[in-house]
Amino acid sequence: MVNTASGYADWINALGLERVIPAFPGAGGKIENGIVYYSITSNFVQPTTLGEIDGKATNRINELKEILSNSGFSTSISKKMDSWQKSHVAMVCPLAFGIYFDGGNNYTFSKNKKAITQTSKALRETFSFIKNSGIGVEPSKLNIFRFIPLPILNWLLSLIFNTKWAETLISNHALAARIEMEMLCDDFILLAEKKGYQLKELKKL
Repeated sequence: MVNTASGYADWINALGLERVIPAFPGAGGKIENGIVYYSITSNFVQPTTLGEIDGKATNRINELKEILSNSGFSTSISKKMDSWQKSHVAMVCPLAFGIYFDGGNNYTFSKNKKAITQTSKALRETFSFIKNSGIGVEPSKLNIFRFIPLPILNWLLSLIFNTKWAETLISNHALAARIEMEMLCDDFILLAEKKGYQLKELKKL
């Protein structure tokens, strides 16, 4: 269960194709003084997602889904995990770097009009790249970032980030894992440049 913008080639080369199952948890939080504080996301927001690299509905995938579902996680199988994980990076990079751009946390970010507006522009840009480059937006509901008017997206981001939910699921991890986010963003920008896209709005963050 990882974030990745660069695909699975390194894992496949090291372990073999049959031993790699990409996935991502529907949960978020932080570790503080040896204690894990977390929240499980709803099925609508982001279920725990997994799938075979080739998209096949194998027995082991169905068994893993059942195990996770029985453990209390909303769980989904994706036939396009590479697209799913690149789409997730397209979302988390602008959100995390919006907080860094603000220089505070989710609450200060929610009131920073300049940071909110730049984050909205970066989200529109990253998802346009995912769609237009042929990678494909997965799940399709994330296409909302391509079409929603910027003033409405600004309002939604301000509303969402001024919540304990955003603190637990977005801000805490972004602030605790800046090196990871920087690596992800660098990999994502490199992926875009290889496909002829510059992501100027994301770079401004």
